[in-house]
Amino acid sequence: MRLYKSILAASILLFLLLATSIPGSFALASFAQSAPSSFVPGPVIDLSNDTRSAETPVIAQYGNNTYVVWSEKPLGQHTETLFRASQDKGHSFGSILNISNDNGTSFEPKIAVSTTNVYIVWRDNTPGNFHIYFKASHVNGTKFKPVIDLSNHPSVQTGVSIGPVLAATGRHVYVAWSLKTSTSQDIFFSASHNNGSSFKLPIDLSNGTGQAIGADIVSSANHVFVTWDSVVGKNHEAFFTVSRDNGTTFSSPFNVSNNTGISLEPVLAVFRNSVYVVWRDNKPGNYDIFFRASHDFGATFGTVVNLSNDPGLSSEATVSAIGSYVYVTWRDDTTGNNQIYFTSSSDNGTNFGLPRNLSLDTGSSGSNTTGPQMAVFGSKLYIVWPDNTPGSYEVYLSASADNGTTFSLPVNLSNNPGDSGSRGLGSVAFGRSAAVTWVDNSTGKDQIFFSVGLQ
Repeated sequence: MRLYKSILAASILLFLLLATSIPGSFALASFAQSAPSSFVPGPVIDLSNDTRSAETPVIAQYGNNTYVVWSEKPLGQHTETLFRASQDKGHSFGSILNISNDNGTSFEPKIAVSTTNVYIVWRDNTPGNFHIYFKASHVNGTKFKPVIDLSNHPSVQTGVSIGPVLAATGRHVYVAWSLKTSTSQDIFFSASHNNGSSFKLPIDLSNGTGQAIGADIVSSANHVFVTWDSVVGKNHEAFFTVSRDNGTTFSSPFNVSNNTGISLEPVLAVFRNSVYVVWRDNKPGNYDIFFRASHDFGATFGTVVNLSNDPGLSSEATVSAIGSYVYVTWRDDTTGNNQIYFTSSSDNGTNFGLPRNLSLDTGSSGSNTTGPQMAVFGSKLYIVWPDNTPGSYEVYLSASADNGTTFSLPVNLSNNPGDSGSRGLGSVAFGRSAAVTWVDNSTGKDQIFFSVGLQ
């Protein structure tokens, strides 16, 4: 997830595949959800389980292994990056590992997994200013190699490094982040080709496109795709670049949005040769969710499509893709209160169905910093969001077992008197199971809660 939002405070582990393909109008449509949910939540586990204040959990999965990383501040001390691993699909977890374990403050952890390799990146001010730190495990997160300072080079040592993101494919690991100095702000990138044992020198991807912020990154085979937004004059634009040689060289930045509106928070999804970029844009006068597709690995892009196309404020969009299906979900206040909307394409983004209201309630779905999240696996789709309809924020899940043709009624996963999941969500998946982790203050302190359920 984005630098414009508060850093993730809840993450969700899920499966997802969603499809509708109604060409034509993009007017908002209510969505008649089907019978009560067949999703059965499991017991809630307190992963942090202490008196400290925890935040920003992020989750990843490979096979039976589930990994959660988060930030936590011991009383009177600095914030550390902590980690726990499960080898049985989240039913039990090993001991907490202190990944950062230094004298600095650690923020914004992210995680990526490739077979037995677990990679964690975060920003850390141990050197005095914030640098990007990295650690790798080659044994399913049971132990980690020493930390690598990716910012330890004259070109990126000064200034403040923020918003790290990472991706991994095979033995290749890729990290991107934003570096802010007194005169500029650019997106930098560094690659490892030996499972994170060492990294190449950082390179500037934005390369003078303006004040660049909020990178997103996806890797597939020998391709690496990166997007961000830059201030161009008085405007924001969404930019894109691609590497076709495992991050050795990149194409010139391409202005994906290229309009008179303010284009923010671009995110990516990739399946084989198809690349999909989604962002929010106020060109219509209000913020709508825009979409653009490429079917040649990002060499060229088709026309821009307004997916939300309504009078409300649309934000916090996410996108996923598998096969010919493309799925987009976002937060929208057209009804007067914030609701969770979803649309899909079954023909590689050529046509999209009418946006559907998945939450359909009287409260605020999503918070000021958190929109919906989703993940894809086979024909199953799970969408999760925080919702304050009960009075306090709870974490809700709506599931589809038929490629998004029908959805279950939302299930309350947290179901306690605390504030649950109002500051962020994320998602991954395995089999028929869906697991969720979030920040919850029902104990009196912000803790990292986790639950795994079955459809």
